[in-house]
Amino acid sequence: MRLTRKQSAAREQADTSRMEEAEKFVIEFIGKKPSESPKAKHIYTKLLAAKNFEATKKWFLANKEEDWKQEKRFRN
Repeated sequence: MRLTRKQSAAREQADTSRMEEAEKFVIEFIGKKPSESPKAKHIYTKLLAAKNFEATKKWFLANKEEDWKQEKRFRN
């Protein structure tokens, strides 16, 4: 099924706003843009691919401390 022009424009607008929101979250979460860090790029990609954007954001926030502890353990 083909989309109408209005539907295409609305979908493009939604995709753009989702990308901006994901980039803003990554900057707040890590402090770097997705283009500056592989970890930031990974999180950004996961957010864009997720079906439930808000749930994925909550998951990253809930697991942030544990993730940093594991990363420290592997580095030392």
